This record gives sequence, structure tokens and C-alpha cells, in this order.
Amino acid sequence: MNLLSLEYFLVAAEEMSFTKAAVRLYITQQSLSGHIKKLEEYFGCSLFDRGNPLTLTKEGLGLQQAARKILAAVADTEKEIQDIKDLRNGELSIGITRTRGNLYLPPILTKFHQEFPNIQLTIFEGNSQETETALDRAKIDLLIGYPPLSKNSMQSIPFWKEETVLVIPYQILVRYFPAEYRDILSGSRKMNLRDVRHCPVLAMDVETRLGRRFYEACGEQGFLPKVVLKAKSLSVLVPLCLNGLGIMVCPEVFLLPYRNQIGSREDGRVFLSPISDVFPPKDMCVNYLKSKYLSATARGFVRIIEQEKAQLAWNLY
Repeated sequence: MNLLSLEYFLVAAEEMSFTKAAVRLYITQQSLSGHIKKLEEYFGCSLFDRGNPLTLTKEGLGLQQAARKILAAVADTEKEIQDIKDLRNGELSIGITRTRGNLYLPPILTKFHQEFPNIQLTIFEGNSQETETALDRAKIDLLIGYPPLSKNSMQSIPFWKEETVLVIPYQILVRYFPAEYRDILSGSRKMNLRDVRHCPVLAMDVETRLGRRFYEACGEQGFLPKVVLKAKSLSVLVPLCLNGLGIMVCPEVFLLPYRNQIGSREDGRVFLSPISDVFPPKDMCVNYLKSKYLSATARGFVRIIEQEKAQLAWNLY
């Protein structure tokens, strides 16, 4: 008995036709019949009742269940052996948006390299749509980002909640809320998205997830934002906001490099206001294809993210 004969037997058992099974396996019907005959000789019994239609005998049904287990065990063993080889000299590709890569990856990659010094890492940078497409086409192993829109084909492991905040330059607070800005800075006066409907806005392009949700939220609040500039990258908008050009909504993690310019008093260049009522916290996840085996290297990367997520507990307020 050999594994190839078991594989051929399972296909024949699924098709219940030697002709169809041979076509599916790209072999001749004579070759398939030879493999089935060898199995029957090995076990000393008939595996098929060769009537019309073709059916499995009781022995054939028993072998069908056993063959599935045997071949699954062999496949798992092959993967485990490949994992051992990969840990010695393997590769891992990770997709992430450009700005998030600068923020999330340094501590994670440092720890990963310490544990897996022989693994070659490749970072695929792009916008959300580009990285999701790369994962969907199996061009990368893992994607760090929001759960992809094509959720049916992908598995997501959450590791962090991203808060989206309203970012208001101090000079805009003073100009548009002259009688209230001190109460706003102290926290006694809460802000919401509708409060800033008259303020100049720096907006993400509507083609982006954040931009699309921002325009939707403004519509739900009953106003059209006064956009003075729009872009496809937060790395373009944040410095302009810090210089007072306009307000913006932004995931708080993108403000980490500028935390010394954020304050609740006049000493800060911008003020942050939570807007979770219209921008609920979103899961940041490690995403991978359900159909693709998750290697030991990839599992190690996920484990390190789980271990390091406490380091991501930034408090920007």
C-alpha cells in the first residue's frame, strides 16, 4: 500500500465514477483501476460494488474514513517538518500601511529578530486596499490592519483597539469658541463632531476608509464639512493640523510622534476630543488567509504581537 493509492481511492470514492476520477486526477482509467486493485489485494476485500451506480462496500466506507485521517496526519507531519526547516532558514512577509508600520513594527520586529534570527522578513507597504489585495492574492503571509472587507476568506486576530479622536488646533479653539475654549480645555465642556461644523477641516480622501466614514458621520450629524484640504495620507494632514490649518479626525496612534505637542491647556498646540459616539473604537488585527497554512514562523510573529501589545498602551490624553 502507498499514499498515492489512498489519494486516488479517495477521489474515486468522492466521484463514484472511475472515469470522472481519472479525468480529475489526470491519469488513465486503467492506471486508476490498477491502484484500486492493489489496495483490494492488500486488504483482501472489495472496496467498491462495481454496479450501476458504483458504490462503496462496508470495507470501502471504513477505508474512506481511515484514509482521510492517514493523509491528514501525513500533511500535518509534512508541515511540521517544513516548519522546522523554515525556522532555520525561512521567510515571512507582512503587509501594513506605511504610517502604521513606523508606529507598530519597531518593538515587534526587534523582538521577532531576537527569537528568529535566521528568518528573512519582507515588509509590504501600501494603503489599506493595496495591502488587503496583496493578502487576498497570497502575496503576503500576514496583514496588520483592520479586519479586511473580504472577511469570508480571511481570519482576524484582534490585538489592539484603535481610538479615533477629534484633533483641534489651539488657535482654532480660541477663534471659533472664544467664550468656551477654557471650559473645553479643562474638560468641563465636551465636544462632538457637530460642534465643529463651522471650522475648517483637513479631511482624508473619500476613497479611504477614514475619509468615507468621516463624510458619513458628518451627514448623520446633519452638516457638510468645510474642507479646506484633503489627502490620502494622514502623514500629510497631521503636521498641517499641528500648524493650525484646520481640524481633523485621526486614529490616536498616528499622533504618537507628536505627543509633546498635544495638551489640555494652552501649552499644547492641539487639543484631542474623544468622539467614540460616531467613531467607535476599531480592532487592529493580525489577518491571514483561512485557506493558507499558518507556519510556525507566522504563529511566532502573532505570539510576539500578543506579548508586546502592552507596550502599545499609549495614553495620549
